[in-house]
Amino acid sequence: MAPLRLRASLILAASFLACGGSTTTETVRDSGPPRGDAGHGERPDSHLATSDDTGPPAPDAGMDASIPMGPGVLLFAGYGEAPLNDTWLFTGSAWNEIDDGDGTHPAPSIRSDQSMIGFDGKVLLFGGEGLGPELGDTWVWDGKWTELTIPGPSPREGGAVGVLNGKVILFGGESSSGASLADTWQWDGTSWTELQVTGPTNRLGASMAALGDQLVLFGSIFDTATWLFDGTTWTMSPAPGPTGDPDGPADTRTFQTMATLGDVVVLFGGEQDANHILNDTWTFDGTTWTKLTIASSPPERFHAGMTAFDGKLVLYGGAGAIPAEPGFLGDTWTFDGTTWTEVSMGGPSPRYGYTLAAWMPE
Repeated sequence: MAPLRLRASLILAASFLACGGSTTTETVRDSGPPRGDAGHGERPDSHLATSDDTGPPAPDAGMDASIPMGPGVLLFAGYGEAPLNDTWLFTGSAWNEIDDGDGTHPAPSIRSDQSMIGFDGKVLLFGGEGLGPELGDTWVWDGKWTELTIPGPSPREGGAVGVLNGKVILFGGESSSGASLADTWQWDGTSWTELQVTGPTNRLGASMAALGDQLVLFGSIFDTATWLFDGTTWTMSPAPGPTGDPDGPADTRTFQTMATLGDVVVLFGGEQDANHILNDTWTFDGTTWTKLTIASSPPERFHAGMTAFDGKLVLYGGAGAIPAEPGFLGDTWTFDGTTWTEVSMGGPSPRYGYTLAAWMPE
């Protein structure tokens, strides 16, 4: 099956606007690294490991009992040399692939760009791009994958997710028709509810992370605004968003990674356009975006995943600078708020469009 192309070329969008074009909700695609027939996802999660964790639950009968089963950072699927639907757990010192050897608890189907986040001692997964149209299924990980046969948001990929006031908030993404979305949904642990609120414009490739009593949303092909959501109302922040490469045609960026660390939201990298992939680190304190001066950072990337775990941020993989080949990264990094540190170890195959979420079983 012929590979798809990486989406969201900002250089094409910027050139279009410079020529007097108007913005649309259609996604502009570029000829970056092949995506295959599975199409980025999560990032935001503010659950940190604590010293009073009660320890991992007993492994399910269908799982390899030698694999530590939490707490940790869960990674699912994505696209590398082939479309994937494997599940991995990073314990802070090693990556372990979780294999349901007897097939009693099958994983979600092949996909990428799903929305995934740690919530209430579990991990919630929604949608993504599969081998055909976008998906609209809901899954929960609690040591095994379980599909919930419930109504929910329309099928989509690339929706931004965050946890606020004990509920998961999902915003936007791209529909099966290729249009970007601007709807806001809430998951309460049992069911999905669409919130009738007005806020950001349609967008794909945005990131969301919790900050105190609000969620922070940033990233879009056509928009540089930062938005805040308090559970009831979306408010556009007056703060200028992170700027991109000064040699690039615009300050917009998309498919960056964002996660909460302490009392700030941390943003890393993203795609400004097909020739400008970024590796800068920014923090947002609710009022101001600040670019950090860091001696050594991970290489440029977008379509990566990042989440908080054990007092640090964990970053894995993504797509590298275009037209670099093969374009897929498989490195693991941690960030303590000051320093990026590469963690040298084996792990998942190089990929992008996967999702990461902190799993903190209760």
